[in-house]
Amino acid sequence: MKNFSKNRNINNFKNPLRVIEGIVREIKNNELQIDFVNSHKKGVCKFINLTDYHWNTISSRFLINSKHLFLVSKFDPIRHVYWLNYKIIHPIEIKNKRRSYPTLSHDRNLRIFLNNLLEKENELKN
Repeated sequence: MKNFSKNRNINNFKNPLRVIEGIVREIKNNELQIDFVNSHKKGVCKFINLTDYHWNTISSRFLINSKHLFLVSKFDPIRHVYWLNYKIIHPIEIKNKRRSYPTLSHDRNLRIFLNNLLEKENELKN
């Protein structure tokens, strides 16, 4: 398989989407710099993935050294950080409640469905 872009982000489908606890280390350039609590990994959460509401309250809501739960969505191999999402696991931050977002249960159900489909296909071949 060819890499068409050097800057592409890798979504690690081998490990399902997971929720981590992170500590806010810095707020800059429209993103939060996050350190994972139980490991030495680092993450970034863009303001657009924090809330759909006004961003001028972010520094008062996400204090430095405060702990919050984030959803790990992608790994960025260029910056060596994980991309995080806050509003998917905190629905109160979503303004348009009718918009669909990928959830952990959707990911789990899709994986189960695809595994069953592949098993049936393998049985038909054998």
